[in-house]
Amino acid sequence: MLLRKWYVRAIIPIWLITVAFLGSYYGLLPVVPMWLGSRGWDKSVIGLLASVFSIASLMVRPVAGVATDRSGPPRLLSLSTLAFLLVPLIFGVGRSFWVLAAGQLIAGCCVGTFTVASNGFVTAVAPAERMSEAVAWFSIAFISAKGFGPALGTWLYERMGFHGTLWAVAAVTLICLGFLRIACAPGGESSGGRTLPGAAGAVKGGAERTYLNYGVVFLAAIILVSITISFGATTTFLPMMAEERGILGYRGFFLTNTMTVVIVRTFSGRALNRFGAFWVILVALSLLAVSVGMLAVVNSTAGLIVAAVLYGIGYGVSYPSLTATVVSATPAPSRGKAFGIYTAAQDLGLALGQACAGLSQYTSFKTIYLVMSVLPALGMALVPRLVRGSCNGDRGKEVSLDQGSSG
Repeated sequence: MLLRKWYVRAIIPIWLITVAFLGSYYGLLPVVPMWLGSRGWDKSVIGLLASVFSIASLMVRPVAGVATDRSGPPRLLSLSTLAFLLVPLIFGVGRSFWVLAAGQLIAGCCVGTFTVASNGFVTAVAPAERMSEAVAWFSIAFISAKGFGPALGTWLYERMGFHGTLWAVAAVTLICLGFLRIACAPGGESSGGRTLPGAAGAVKGGAERTYLNYGVVFLAAIILVSITISFGATTTFLPMMAEERGILGYRGFFLTNTMTVVIVRTFSGRALNRFGAFWVILVALSLLAVSVGMLAVVNSTAGLIVAAVLYGIGYGVSYPSLTATVVSATPAPSRGKAFGIYTAAQDLGLALGQACAGLSQYTSFKTIYLVMSVLPALGMALVPRLVRGSCNGDRGKEVSLDQGSSG
């Protein structure tokens, strides 16, 4: 009965809304560059414009965390969804860089706020004894949105054009806004048997000494940047690269990569417990380096699919493994601060990847991806220090390594 209550009444509805809402923006992520490219915009400017979103999302997350604690997740979820309706409107009428940058800025703030608030909602409604299960399962919503969104967005763009895709995004946003009123009670009312605002997962004052292993957190963040740079470049510019090379089945990359990540996430925790963080992260980074290197030279749909599988395995294993390493080395009172630093690296890498891929205006995609393939290899050099620092400063053993995250 408990399982049915918190899954059916709370987790599943917000899971579906999260996939739809975040998927609507990630559907636009490759569409806007394709549309601007068809209008003759330089790829360097397109890359800079795309990075505005990631920078805005990065900057808003700490503020959104404080606002979520004070106002409750439902209000933040509704406000960010409502504000997002401005994005397709601005993209529809905007013709200059600054107008479109304003749309990207609003999108970044909305998506960043929604991400923080939705995680806050899940941790508030899930029973404490099922917290790891709930967070791990909910993390698949973010992966699904990031993976299936670009594939669906480019499909709509080819059939409905740019403005037709914008109308579809607006419609999905309105539907999400309506269902949010059903999925969670606004104003902080009880949902799933627990009251949303307040410190649902707060640690009692003085119950446990706070401690933050900055070495582990920053090393994990640096490695995460080396991973997400290629993710930002691929998500934004892969369709343009595929068109330049005459590859028609580029949507298969997004679909295959996402399905691979989802499958891998179901057993990545067990692999980490069995083989240890050192070997799991090392192998994952190796696969990422190989897959990004393949993207530099691939010229067929079959090659894209192989690269997508390798990238999906590497990304699907590396992110939760790095997250588990941070969690295991950080006690509960300090985890909010730790994740504030660590997860910001995801948006930073995404922004850098989008901007760097825009440099293909002056060089080839082959050169860009070859350089990016080296970054996971450089991250491999930091893994021994990361694992050693985690073992020396282990303060959070009580948390299962199967715990998921929003990446």
